[in-house]
Amino acid sequence: MITDLIVTLKQAGLELNAEEIADILWLANQMQKADPQPRQTEQLSEKSTPPLTSISPISANITPNQSSLSTPPQKEPTVPAYPSDLIPESDVSEESSPIPERLPFKAPAVSALRNSLALARAIRPLMRKVQSRTKLVLDEERTARQIAEYQVYAPVLQPARERWLELVLVVEETSTTVVWEETIAEFQKLMERHGAFRNVYTWSLQTKIDGTPKIFPKKQKVTGRERSRSPKELLDATGRRLILLISDCISPVWWQGEIHRLLESWGKHIPVAVLQLLPEQLWERTVLGLGNSVQLSTVAPGVLNSKLIVSGLPIWLEEKPKMALQFPVITLEPESLTEWAKVVAGAGSVQMLGVLFQQNWRQLLPEPSTPQPPSNPELLVKRFYATASPLARRLAGFMASAPVSLPVINLIQHQLFLPEESQQIHLAEIFMSGLLQLVPGNQQTQTECWQYKFVDGVREILLRSVRITEVEDVLETLSQYIAEKIGLKIKNFAALLVLNPNWDSRTKQEVIPFAEVARQVLRQLGEDYADLVEQLDKEYSIFSETSPAPNFEFQTCLFEVVNISVEDDVNYNLQSCDFEVATITGINESNITNLIEVADNLVFYQTEKHLNEIEKLIILETILNRTYEQIAASSNYSTQELKDVAGKLWKILSKALVHKVKKRNFNNVIQSQANNSLIDIRRSRQTANCFIEDVNGVQLEMVSISEGNFIMGSPKGEPQRSSRESPQHEVTVPAFFMGKYTVTQAQWQAVASLPQVNRELKPDPSKFKGVNRPVERVSWYDAVEFCQRLTAHTKRQYRLPSEAEWEYACRAGTTSPFHFGETITSELANYNATSIYGRGVKGTYREETTPVGSFNAANNFGLYDMHGNVWEWCLDDWHNNYEGAPVNGSAWFDNNNNLSEKQGKALLRGGSWFYDPEDCRSASRDTYPWAERGIIADGLGFRVVCAVGRILQ
Repeated sequence: MITDLIVTLKQAGLELNAEEIADILWLANQMQKADPQPRQTEQLSEKSTPPLTSISPISANITPNQSSLSTPPQKEPTVPAYPSDLIPESDVSEESSPIPERLPFKAPAVSALRNSLALARAIRPLMRKVQSRTKLVLDEERTARQIAEYQVYAPVLQPARERWLELVLVVEETSTTVVWEETIAEFQKLMERHGAFRNVYTWSLQTKIDGTPKIFPKKQKVTGRERSRSPKELLDATGRRLILLISDCISPVWWQGEIHRLLESWGKHIPVAVLQLLPEQLWERTVLGLGNSVQLSTVAPGVLNSKLIVSGLPIWLEEKPKMALQFPVITLEPESLTEWAKVVAGAGSVQMLGVLFQQNWRQLLPEPSTPQPPSNPELLVKRFYATASPLARRLAGFMASAPVSLPVINLIQHQLFLPEESQQIHLAEIFMSGLLQLVPGNQQTQTECWQYKFVDGVREILLRSVRITEVEDVLETLSQYIAEKIGLKIKNFAALLVLNPNWDSRTKQEVIPFAEVARQVLRQLGEDYADLVEQLDKEYSIFSETSPAPNFEFQTCLFEVVNISVEDDVNYNLQSCDFEVATITGINESNITNLIEVADNLVFYQTEKHLNEIEKLIILETILNRTYEQIAASSNYSTQELKDVAGKLWKILSKALVHKVKKRNFNNVIQSQANNSLIDIRRSRQTANCFIEDVNGVQLEMVSISEGNFIMGSPKGEPQRSSRESPQHEVTVPAFFMGKYTVTQAQWQAVASLPQVNRELKPDPSKFKGVNRPVERVSWYDAVEFCQRLTAHTKRQYRLPSEAEWEYACRAGTTSPFHFGETITSELANYNATSIYGRGVKGTYREETTPVGSFNAANNFGLYDMHGNVWEWCLDDWHNNYEGAPVNGSAWFDNNNNLSEKQGKALLRGGSWFYDPEDCRSASRDTYPWAERGIIADGLGFRVVCAVGRILQ
C-alpha cells in the first residue's frame, strides 16, 4: 500500500520526503477512524464506571471550518454539574437587571490551534511501544516452528505490543478558562487522535464552596447528581501514565497552595506537568511568578518530577533546596512540547522549562488587605492599558461597542477587524483585567450562554479610544448578523433597533439585548444619534421601567464641537510579528566534563554522531596539555593513529566553530565556547505590532513602541557606570515606531537612490560588506539625510531617535544593566568579549560586524541588536550629564533646531563590535572625544523612528 502511494505521488509530480508521507498516512488513518454518524453513548451505572473516563469534547462553539471528524463513542460515567462558586458576579440583582447583556445566537469562533500539525509532530518522541502486561497475541513464527519440529499443535503466544503511555488531561474549570474552551477542546481531539498514547482520559478540576479542589470525570451533559472522585484514581501502579494539568494558574486554589499539594501527591507516583495556557510573558501575573524558573532534564524515560535533574538555578541558590516542589511547565508551542516529550522519553541532552517552588514560597504572597470597594473605573482602565498588549486594548474597545458574551466576542474577532490577528490570549488579558463582571443568574453549563457586563463606567471610558466609524462598523456587522439569524432583511442597524409592532415576542427578545447596549453607545456618540436614542427610549418601554427619568423640563442647546487630530494621515496597516526574547538567568561552574560535553555537542551538530572512545581520549588529554607521544605511551593507540584521528576531529570542530582549530589552540577555543555554555539563557516567544515600509522592493520593519514612563540613567550601584549617566530621572515617552534592526546596507542603498534633499549620500560606504549587515561609516548628517529622503518618499515622519526614546526602547521595561539581565554574553551580542562584565564570562571576539538579528535575541519590545554591533546615532546635542534634561522624551537641543545646520558633538548609544561590555549597557552614553556630527567610523550606524502624531521640523 505504501509503495503504491509513493508511486502515485511521483506520477503526480510530487516529491515528498519521509516526514511528509508520514503526515499523509497519519491523516488518512484519522479520517478512517472518524464516524460521520454520531451514535448514542451507552450510559454506565455508577457501579460499572471505570476509574477513568474517556475523552469528550468541551462545550464550545464549533465553527463550520473546523474538523467534522467525530470522536469514536466511548463508555463514560455520569458527569458532574459545573459549579459557579468562583465566578465573579456583578453586585446588581437579577430583579434590577431584567435585560441580559447577551445575544442568543452562536457566532463563528477564532481558530484555536493554528499550529496543530506542528504540535502533532512535537510529541512524536512519545510514540514508542512496549510489551503489554495483559494482552497476548499469536507468535506465528514460533508456532510454525513448534509444529514443524515437535509436532505440537498448540499456539505459542507472546505479549502484544502497545503504546507505552496513557495520558490524563486534567482541565481546571474557572471563570477565566472559559476563554480557552475552544483551544482545550481542539487540544483534546489532537491528543486522542494522534496515536502516541494508549488511552487519553479527561477529568475536570473544580473548586467547591469550601475552597478545596475536586476532580470529576469530564463530560458535556450534566445531571447534578455526580460525586467528586479521589485524586488517587488518576494514578497508575505501573508508572506508564502521564498527567497534564491544563490551567492558567491564577485561580484562588493556586494561591492557597492547594494545587501544589495535588501536584506533589501525583508527582510521587507518575510524571506530572502543567500546560500553561498563558504565554510566558504573562507568567509573572500568575502563581508561577512566585517560583523560580529552572531547566529540567533526565537521561532515563518516565522519570518522576522529584528525580529530574535541575539546572539554571538563580544565582542566590547555590543548590536545589530540600523539600522543594518542581514540575515541568509547557505551553502550546511546538518547541515547548518537543522539549517536554524528549525529556519524558529520556532523550538525554535535552532540557525543558520548569518551575521550582521553595518550601516557604507562600511568604512571597502580598500581605492580605481589608476589603476595598469596587475599583475606580478610570484606575481599572489605566491599569489595563499599562499592562495589556495593543491587540487586547483594541479588542476591549470593540467589545465596549456591543453586548458582552462569548458568541459576540467571537464574531468581533472572526468577522470584523481582527482576522488572523486576535487570539485567545488577547481575550484572556481582558478577562484577567477586572474590567468585566459575570451577570447574576448564569448557572448554566454551556459557557456560550454566560453573560458579562463591564464594571460601571468602564464601557464609557473604553469607547473614548474607539473611532465613531469603528463603532458604527461594529453595530452594523452585529445587527446584520442578528437580522440574518432571525430571518430579517435590513439595510442598517438603525432599522433593526426600531421595533416593528408586528414582531412576535421571540423576535423582540432577540433584538432587545442588542438595542440596550446600542442605546448606551449611541448616547455617547453625540448629536447625530440623539434622534435615534430618543426613538429607542420611546420604542423600548422596558428601558424607561428600569431607568425612570426625573421629571425635568429639558431644552435643546446647540453647541459646536471641534476635534483636533494628531494622528498621521496615512494608516500604518499594523500586523503581528513574533520574536524571541532571551534572558540570562544564571551562571554555572566550569569543569573538564563540561568542556568534553561542549566538544561532543559541536561534533554531533556537524556529524550527528557523538565522540567515540579515541576522540574523547584526545579531547581529555589535550585539555591536560599532553602531547600525542604522551597520550600514546599511556594508551593502546599509536602516535600516528592519534594524529590521524585528531586531524579529522580538528577539521570537524573548525567547521562547527567557523574558526580554525588545532591542538595548540584547542584549549583557548573550547574554553571560550564552554564559557558561553556556562550562562543559562531562557528563551521565550512574544508578539508585537509592526508595519513594513517598502522602499524600492527593500523592506524596513518598524515596531510599535507603546507610551510609558521609565527611570533614565543608571543607579549608583551599577558596576562600571559613569557620572555621565546621572542623575537618574523619570521620563514620560509618547508612543512611536522604531526600526526592528539598525539600518542595513540593503536599506541604505535603496534610500540613497531616492532624490536628494540636502546632501549627497554614498551608495556603499560600509567597510564590512553584506546586504544584511548594518550600514556603518555614516555620519550624523548622513543619517539625517537618510531620514529626510525616507520621509519624502513615504509621507511618514522618519527621524533619528531622541536619547530618551532610545534608552526607553532598549530597556523595554527592564532595569538591569542589559535587557538580557545582569550581564552579557557573546552568544547574544557582538562586542569585545575578551572583557567580561559582572559575573559574566569571556566569549568570542568577532572583530567585525554581524548580520542584523543573527543572534535571534530581541528585547521585550521586539528590537534586535540594541547592545553592541554598531554605535547608534541619536538626535540630541551632547550634554555631560542629565542636569536640566527634558522629561517628555523629546530630543535635547541647546539652541538651533534646524538639523541641517546643527554643529558640535552628537550622541551615540549601544556600544559596538570593538567596544567592551560596559559600553554596551542600556544606560551607557558616549560621544567619542572626537565625535563631531561629521565624523565617520566603521563602528557607527543608526536606526530610525517614525513619530506618531509629532512632526519635528
